[in-house]
Amino acid sequence: MNRPEIKICGLTLDADVDAVIENKVDYAGFVLFFKESKRYIDIDLATSLMKKLQKNQIKTVAVTVSPTINQVELINRAGFDYIQIHGSLTKEVIEKIHIPIILAINVKDTEVADLQKASKEYQTKIYAYLFDGVKSGSGQSFNWDLIDDFDIGNKKLFLSGGLNEDNVESAIRKVNPDVVDVSSGVEYEDKRKGKDKKKIDRFCKCVRKVNGD
Repeated sequence: MNRPEIKICGLTLDADVDAVIENKVDYAGFVLFFKESKRYIDIDLATSLMKKLQKNQIKTVAVTVSPTINQVELINRAGFDYIQIHGSLTKEVIEKIHIPIILAINVKDTEVADLQKASKEYQTKIYAYLFDGVKSGSGQSFNWDLIDDFDIGNKKLFLSGGLNEDNVESAIRKVNPDVVDVSSGVEYEDKRKGKDKKKIDRFCKCVRKVNGD
């Protein structure tokens, strides 16, 4: 078992970025174009925040839901390191993606295997599979046993969905992911206030105290 990298997702404020930089996390995500999310921000703001992160060697992720060709082209031009995709993808959109894909899978049941088959036509563009709860961003976990039979091949495994300082150590020991991904678990109760630096500090400390065995 290896100690995983850390991704903090759904950054919206400059203070969020500062907390992520201080904790030297590995990935930072911004929710773009999906206004239904409380964590949605404009791509211009995300681009500004992203540059600050990249100067500190933190990889940046554009988080999208069923992106359009135009949205993908904006993300390509902005300079994000990765695009995280929830929802559906058309062949035309896939062809326009020029950065590695983190393909998000909302784990419900045995549909996981079917989703793997569906992604085979663009395997070379996939950097990682991200396993999340049924509703992304809800802070709800899922049955980690359901991903046991998913063959990730040479891709990275990101584990998301309801992680927090109380359960992340057991999640790491159970799933052995390459990356743990948190959003709700490090936020204030009032999500408009963004991330809680103290929660980020504690979450990162919990991850980093796990010894590889």
